[in-house]
Amino acid sequence: MLFQALLRMDRNASLTISAKQAVAMLPYIRESMEEGSMNDTERKQVLGSLTSEQRTFLDEQSKQVNKRIEERVDKPHTELSQEEREKRINAFIEQRKERAVEAGQIDRVDGGTQQLDPRSIGKSIEQQLVELLVSKHD
Repeated sequence: MLFQALLRMDRNASLTISAKQAVAMLPYIRESMEEGSMNDTERKQVLGSLTSEQRTFLDEQSKQVNKRIEERVDKPHTELSQEEREKRINAFIEQRKERAVEAGQIDRVDGGTQQLDPRSIGKSIEQQLVELLVSKHD
């Protein structure tokens, strides 16, 4: 989840990863890719290279994910009426639009969102993050 949040954070103009931060993070990110996981020391090193604003963003992302997980666990799975299902779908769509606007992802006058970067299709989150960090410090 950290890698995904770092990618998301970098899309925000005020929270982009600097070249200096990329150089500091890259060895830990690569090592965790090779090992298949990130230990606490590596995680602390990555987080230590971030600004307080960036860490706050990541903390908020983590809280949101945990909240969604708790909501799913706390609510028993019951059948929804078609009307309730449509309400939830529409609410979800509106939430995504709001988050995209907050993250600066809607940039067209007609309200359309940015297209997926074709270079990232089929690549793991880890590989996308490594490529991002490498591009920052070259």
